Amino acid sequence: MLLSNLSGGRKISKENEDQWIGGIQATLEALKEQPESVLEVCLSRRHDHPAIAPIVALARKTGVKIREVPRSEIERTLPKLNHQGVAVRRTTFAYTDLVALLEREAPPTPLLVLDEVTDPRNLGAILRSAWAFGVEGVLVPKHRSAGLSSATAKSAAGAIEHVALVRAGNTSQVLGDLKQNGYWVYGAAAEAKTSLAEMDWGEKVAIVFGSEGSGIRLGVRKACDGLFSIPIEPRSGSLNVSVAVGIVLHMLYQGREAKRRRGESS
Repeated sequence: MLLSNLSGGRKISKENEDQWIGGIQATLEALKEQPESVLEVCLSRRHDHPAIAPIVALARKTGVKIREVPRSEIERTLPKLNHQGVAVRRTTFAYTDLVALLEREAPPTPLLVLDEVTDPRNLGAILRSAWAFGVEGVLVPKHRSAGLSSATAKSAAGAIEHVALVRAGNTSQVLGDLKQNGYWVYGAAAEAKTSLAEMDWGEKVAIVFGSEGSGIRLGVRKACDGLFSIPIEPRSGSLNVSVAVGIVLHMLYQGREAKRRRGESS
């Protein structure tokens, strides 16, 4: 699994650096993929509840502490989050270094670059789509961007354990670094004349998506090798960024699977 391979050994954080995630699926994935990062599992339901039993079994197997708490305690810890009566206290979410991501031994997979996507629920949904369609890395800027958080983890439904998230500095500079490593960089823009169906992605590709409101910034657009659009009904306005990512990755995945079945390279 990419994230654990790249992050190396982890040191338990101080108490005030610990973070929380909630939700049944997110908890299961944390226990499956990175149990060493889980400090405790808090439950507000009976241990014999069907949805909780696998969590209890995994926690006991990996030696993670289980604590029964009032639901109100979880509500205070994770306000406004649909935690489903389950919360996990874990060490700080780990980002992946860009160099480590590019030096991985696995065959290249598409990379996503998010330009100022600020809604953590959108980031979580994007990570979930990335996991579903074989993307191993998502790059976000350090500023004016959502990052790893409890809200992101809940929306990702376990994907943060499988998809590396890179926090980079200047987005345009990062795109330049990707090009130097053999990547073609394409940006999603509503006004682009080339449609999604016309794209020929190549073997190593990075796809840029812009913010929920204003799209890709001008400087980042100029750093792209090309732009493409997703044709939609004009009266519908625009697509949510996480929906747009899902559509593009599905198309890309289908194309690569078709080539694989024909014995061709990507």
